[in-house]
Amino acid sequence: MSMTPNFEVARASGVCGATGRPITVGEPFVACLWSSPGGEPQEAERLFRTDYSIEAWTSGARPTGVLVGHWRSILAPPNTRKRMLIGDDELLDLFMQLAEATDPKRQAFRYLLALILVRKRILRIESARKRGAMLVRLKPVGDTPGEIVEVIDPGIDEAMVAEATEQLSAVLASDEPVTT
Repeated sequence: MSMTPNFEVARASGVCGATGRPITVGEPFVACLWSSPGGEPQEAERLFRTDYSIEAWTSGARPTGVLVGHWRSILAPPNTRKRMLIGDDELLDLFMQLAEATDPKRQAFRYLLALILVRKRILRIESARKRGAMLVRLKPVGDTPGEIVEVIDPGIDEAMVAEATEQLSAVLASDEPVTT
């Protein structure tokens, strides 16, 4: 098994993964990132994206693999400018959901999310690579200082970080339009 995480994820399909019903423009839905529970080694290292209508999600529809994280979104109309698949709040929420992750792939994913959030100035590095972890501070809100959070350093080298961050950035960029 390769130590390089592969974060190649398909774009949104615009179709509910549980019912097959098209998700209409302006309709809220839940997007999920999940990984295969087994099978071929290359499948076990991929992250998949499946979208669910709100009705299917609240009825308990979930991916068959291991859920990495999920977020709510609204399907934007066509012919508007490109946007990020996940906004800053959703990225931070996904980062926090992975706080208790013990699986090395999830820890690597969380580590990369932390680096992206540092780049976006949502997190600030307090102490880097100290005893296998990085300490980051959440962005302060008003006069309240941000909480300090530990992020496990999965031990990936700089080249792997650069490659995986590039792949993750490609995942976060979308051909889906921005609503204005």
